[in-house]
Formats: sequence, structure tokens, C-alpha cells
Amino acid sequence: MGQLTTPLNTPSLKHNPLYPKQVLKRWVQPQPSEISSRPLDIRKQHVRIVHQERQTSLTEKLSVAVQGLAPFTRKVTAERQKLQENLPAVAQDIPCCKATEALLEDVRQQATDYMNLLGLGAVEMSLSLVHSTSCPRLHEDSVKVRCLCTYLGEGTLFVEDRHVDRQQLQLWLGQDTGGFKLRKNALVHQANPGDVLYLKGSAYPGNAGRGAVHRSPDGASVENPRLVLRLDPASSHPCDCC
Repeated sequence: MGQLTTPLNTPSLKHNPLYPKQVLKRWVQPQPSEISSRPLDIRKQHVRIVHQERQTSLTEKLSVAVQGLAPFTRKVTAERQKLQENLPAVAQDIPCCKATEALLEDVRQQATDYMNLLGLGAVEMSLSLVHSTSCPRLHEDSVKVRCLCTYLGEGTLFVEDRHVDRQQLQLWLGQDTGGFKLRKNALVHQANPGDVLYLKGSAYPGNAGRGAVHRSPDGASVENPRLVLRLDPASSHPCDCC
């Protein structure tokens, strides 16, 4: 639906005899949402975030599998033809069990979908078990498109660009604290465990300075760890976060 703005007061309309006692108002087309649920929409200029909601039984199983493990980050770069061969290395820190096998199958499917979506011949897979807030700042990534999936713990927070004051970051560059500032009454979204996020970064063609704004959630700890998968193009130099 559109929204109505303040009345137009131009003489040609205000004194139009066809509207002697009516308030003339301008119809404004609302901005299209930057968030979609369809992966292919990430190619559209106005879409910066794809949020695929999923139901998964992995969370409960993995909570047992990673119990007592120290934090880790395991990165594996694999060409499309050797994805199945290189896949086990990404979860080598987790004891082998049925939950691990199910996890690897899901990672394989996500990596395949990701490469198909972006037309890639190789992918960098990163699986991290974290006990703290890895990236507390609202930020954008310097990649084309990043895929995130939190299997265990709180999911990534994300927000539409219209709710972000990007000028705030420029005041904090080079300091230990900072990040984008949210505008008043900003709506912040959060992915659930198992959901898939595609985040368009600032390196995507035509998207410089307009990357999807997101951050890691608070609350991760030894008692409440997060297990997070991150997928990036193999040729990029991504940061470790979210």
C-alpha cells in the first residue's frame, strides 16, 4: 500500500473547480523492501538481504555434539568438483556422530546452492564455534554476497538500510568502538537457528557503500555457544564475524 503525504498547495490544484471542497493529496509509492525470502532476488538492485526461514532438527543434536569443546574456526576452500572430498575438514573439530554427518550434508547443500546462485567455481567455507560476541558492531562486509547460517545459538541481527545512519561510522573510523548508528524507531530483524541469510556486500557491482548492515547477537558464552557457518567467494578476503 502507498502512503499519503501532506496536501499539495499549488494554485493550479488548490483552486481547481473539480475539487472545491476536497483536500488534494499526493500518492507516494512506498520503497520496495530490501529483504526478500527468495535467493534469486539477491540479484535485484533494491534487495540487499535474503532471509530464508527453515525448520531444522540439527540444533538440539549439535548442542550435545559440541558440549565441552573449545572455541574454533575451521576454514576450507573447495572447488566445485572437489566439494564432497574437502567437506569433512570443515567439521573436523566436532566428534564424528550422526549429528556431524547431518551437519556436513547441510553444509554441502548450502555451499552448492551458494555457488549456483553466484555462478562460482569455488567457495570458502568457515565453521566457527564461538563463546563470545564475535562482531558487536553494525557493519557491512567488503564482499559480493555472504551466506550465514547459525546452527546453534542466537542468529545474526540485520536491518534495512533506511533504518541506518551511515554517516555515524565516518566519525568513528580508527577507534576501538563504533559501527553504524540506527535511526529512531529502527526495526531490527534476527534470524532463527537454521535460517539462511544472504547478505549483499559493498563489493557487489553497483552496491558500493550500501552493503547489508548486520551484527553478531549478544549472549554467546561457554554455556550458550554459537555454531555459525559462513560462505564467501573463494577469491575474496573476508572478515571473521557474525
